[in-house]
Amino acid sequence: MKSDDRLVSKIKKLATMLSEDPGYCVLTGAGCSTASGLPAYRNVNGLWQHDKPMDHQEFVGSEIKRKIYWSRSQRGWPNFHKARPNQTHEMLTALQRSGHLGQIITQNVDRLHQAAGSKAVIELHGRLDQVICLNCTNTVSRQEFQQRLESLNSSNYGSECVIRPDGDVDICADLLSDFSIPRCECCDGDLKPDVVFFGGVLNPRTAAHALSAVNHAPGLLVVGSSLMVYSGFALVKRAIELGKPVVIINKGTTRADDLHTLKIDHESGQVLADVGSALSIPELRNYKASLK
Repeated sequence: MKSDDRLVSKIKKLATMLSEDPGYCVLTGAGCSTASGLPAYRNVNGLWQHDKPMDHQEFVGSEIKRKIYWSRSQRGWPNFHKARPNQTHEMLTALQRSGHLGQIITQNVDRLHQAAGSKAVIELHGRLDQVICLNCTNTVSRQEFQQRLESLNSSNYGSECVIRPDGDVDICADLLSDFSIPRCECCDGDLKPDVVFFGGVLNPRTAAHALSAVNHAPGLLVVGSSLMVYSGFALVKRAIELGKPVVIINKGTTRADDLHTLKIDHESGQVLADVGSALSIPELRNYKASLK
């Protein structure tokens, strides 16, 4: 069987699974947002393709680490904030609206699922458009915080910088000595993005909500994730423990390559468009499907 024939066969199989047992829970990762200009942490082999992101203990325990993070973030935020949903986000929204997909659990912090119109989205690792005080837990919008950052610090860092997966950029260390970080306006505490850094602990209520979504769904669809982060992989393990099918749409290696029911190693937006076409979802009529 030719590779194209195998791909078509897998797409048809997924469409049949969603038709016969609708309401699959979805777990999404960074691969969903690469077409929106936000790079993934890892390459197709599951290996880091950038420097490892900020660690939680580094951030909370070191003022210089906080300066490093916020100076990079000040420069990277405008481009991150401009990112818009791509075909993958839109296809997931259409499939959710049609009832073929249910709860969406995302490891992403970009809120592009909501921007595309998806409902019932669990943000496993938080949201980058919000800043939280480490002391009193008051939150403010990241855009408001950006204005405070820019009022205290020059944003002239020279040449155009390349955005990193967590919305920041590389900044020369020489620029850090005079960098100032705004304090919490309620208690003068330290502020951090309202996300779970590497090495951080998931919000217990969020983790329980995600686990419940997997428990009550007929199956789990993983889209754009290598599953190298354990918080996502744990949900796959839970689905397997319950005897539920696990389908993966991801280009390259994943941590669950020996566990899945079905894997489609292809670009997720087109695969989902083809699945929607096979399911005859009217909302997808404006998208050109490759399925024959």
